[in-house]
Amino acid sequence: MEELHERLNELPTDLEEYFQHMLDSTEEIYQKQAARIYQMFLTSSGNVSPHSGLVGFLHRTVHDFLTTRQVRELLEDRAGTDFNADLHLSNAVICELKHLSPGRLRSPYDDLNHCNWLVTRFMNTIHNLASQDNQEYLPLVDELERIIAELQTETMPTYASNSPTNMAAQYPEGWVMVMAIREGLFLYLSRAKRLGMLDGSKKFLGQPALDIALRPYRSTFRDSSRLSLNAKLVAFLLGLGMDPNAPHQKTTIWHLFLEDLVLEHKGSVSSHELAGMLECLLKAGADPDLYH
Repeated sequence: MEELHERLNELPTDLEEYFQHMLDSTEEIYQKQAARIYQMFLTSSGNVSPHSGLVGFLHRTVHDFLTTRQVRELLEDRAGTDFNADLHLSNAVICELKHLSPGRLRSPYDDLNHCNWLVTRFMNTIHNLASQDNQEYLPLVDELERIIAELQTETMPTYASNSPTNMAAQYPEGWVMVMAIREGLFLYLSRAKRLGMLDGSKKFLGQPALDIALRPYRSTFRDSSRLSLNAKLVAFLLGLGMDPNAPHQKTTIWHLFLEDLVLEHKGSVSSHELAGMLECLLKAGADPDLYH
């Protein structure tokens, strides 16, 4: 017992010093693996919802320590330049989705909410990969679509009476394209354009692609973390040949967008970004005299 007390007394009492001690005392053979786990923790920490004040405090404290410049550089060096936390997390979510079965999506297991959470988390990490121009996310999105299609093979009741009655209703045809537009998956959208899956005449869950980008909050698909306007996404779709004057809902996409601006349904967008978006739309042929 005396030796144990001596060892405990050697531990730093300051939290930051204690965390540094943990990093420094990791055996060399485990340093790469530990660094990669820490990096995945940092990447996924935005999706963690602590259930108590103590857990929340520790979560924030560890996160703050690991995000200091010195520690981040140390972790990146130990993890290796070939490691991408977002890519590994995306693959991990795919593996977990593969272990779901249609039977577990019904009562008494009620795994449907967990499935939805996994899809949302997957899209968050894929968004990060897309922002890095990492094309390795493309087959992962295809695999996600395949897995969800397999889970739709059985018609099953869900546990919530106010929710759709099966996976097909939760993920109707076109849902992947809607999410790809919302998340700004430019490489995926470019490929879809080349394959003839994306053009101005096609609608996804009732909306043309440009309308989804200009009015993401009008989509009938379930919630997404990115429902604000994205000028870069709008410019990208216009570059693919999308027409702001294309007909939609007995008027035009451009008209509907302007109506929402008048009604202040413009989402979270700065005046500078909005000005750039309007300039792109006008250059693409949007009618400047619509309200004259």
